Amino acid sequence: MKDGWRSLPRVLGLAWALGADPVQAADAARDALERAGSLLGTMKGLMQTYRDGQYKRPPLTADARAASARTTAARLAGYRHQLVNLAPKFDSGSRFATDVDRLLKRWPDSDAIRQELLDENWGERLQTVITGLWLQVPDSRVTWKTLFPWFRP
Repeated sequence: MKDGWRSLPRVLGLAWALGADPVQAADAARDALERAGSLLGTMKGLMQTYRDGQYKRPPLTADARAASARTTAARLAGYRHQLVNLAPKFDSGSRFATDVDRLLKRWPDSDAIRQELLDENWGERLQTVITGLWLQVPDSRVTWKTLFPWFRP
């Protein structure tokens, strides 16, 4: 009986060590998707803020619009760089990984993003791609929830 109690921790430790790899890999993939969801949600909000700024009254001057596009593109490029670092952790055969790769190739740097923001559509294509990606993954950001979901004050 003494040997049974002594070998139990060894057996449990061995089982834990052998079974931990798939569990940790699944957790790492889920964490990468949640992190990507947070990044894409932030990028989506930043794009919406930029596009809302284009409709202000009085309208933005050309210089103000260029300055806004430059700062927005720099911030989006920073988030894009974080997505580049997360991309190897995604399942390579998934639609999400394919779409992220397409985003990263289409807008490779801040200048390409800025050009997209300054075109006649004010970055509508970029915002559509970011929103489409954001809808594919869980967003773990903490957001405010209304106390009255059906009757908002």
